Amino acid sequence: MTIAASNWKFTPNTITMRVGETTQLRLTSTQGVHGLESKELGIPLTVMQPGSVVIVNVTPKKAGAYVLHCAIICGPGHPNMKLTITVTP
Repeated sequence: MTIAASNWKFTPNTITMRVGETTQLRLTSTQGVHGLESKELGIPLTVMQPGSVVIVNVTPKKAGAYVLHCAIICGPGHPNMKLTITVTP
């Protein structure tokens, strides 16, 4: 699954995963430098830059809804930038 960041949104902004199943995230940026991180989901601080793709494998351990915000201050729209990951059983 590819997640692209731009000023100031993630596309898509909502994804679904399953507990115990590994999902490969392809993280990139189409505009500006952004970041993604979630200790609960095991996503290390990952910097997303235009023109590059970083692959992160995620295997959720617990069901729930996780709201991730851009982990790098990226400008005035930064507080509104979020990605919701829903993990189902």
